[in-house]
Amino acid sequence: MKKEKNTDYLKYTGLGTQIAATMLVWIYFGLWLDEKFETEPVFLLLAVFLGTFSAVYFTYKAVFGNNEKKK
Repeated sequence: MKKEKNTDYLKYTGLGTQIAATMLVWIYFGLWLDEKFETEPVFLLLAVFLGTFSAVYFTYKAVFGNNEKKK
């Protein structure tokens, strides 16, 4: 009889890095757009909201998305 290894925690180890990377990409994109169109801080604020939404969405999907597949 083989003993099953519990590796569920491994899928969450990169979650913090994913959140930080998502936010940094959106912030950089917002700063770039603000510089290009000279509209400080309009695109930066929009990018922060979009980055936050994206990070929350991907985190929710990573945490709860796998439960739906198991059913």
